[in-house]
Amino acid sequence: MKRTEEWESLNRIWKALTVEQRAELYNDFELSDCYDSDYKELGISRTDLTAECLASVEQIKEVHMNFIDANGDECDFGWNEADEDFKIKLLEVSFSDLDNLEKYTVNPEVLDKFNEGVN
Repeated sequence: MKRTEEWESLNRIWKALTVEQRAELYNDFELSDCYDSDYKELGISRTDLTAECLASVEQIKEVHMNFIDANGDECDFGWNEADEDFKIKLLEVSFSDLDNLEKYTVNPEVLDKFNEGVN
């Protein structure tokens, strides 16, 4: 099976799962406590950062992710700089409220500005 076929197959399975089933496979939906001191300086707490709040951003400055490339190598990607080995394009960013399963999507204009390098 080719790599793209594997990804398409996994993607179909992932989309068929409910949020609860996904949470059992990947149980990391909570915000990390590593930024609590930053939140405190800003006068907020992790509980203030709801899915709706996160989706209401007006600017995205950087994106970090780890992934496996087409060769099977683990890659680390950060920022959105032209000299990176990888350049990503954000097509959609959304956050789900796990209490009511409502999905909140970041304004596409915010994504366009990030993709254009307008930070």
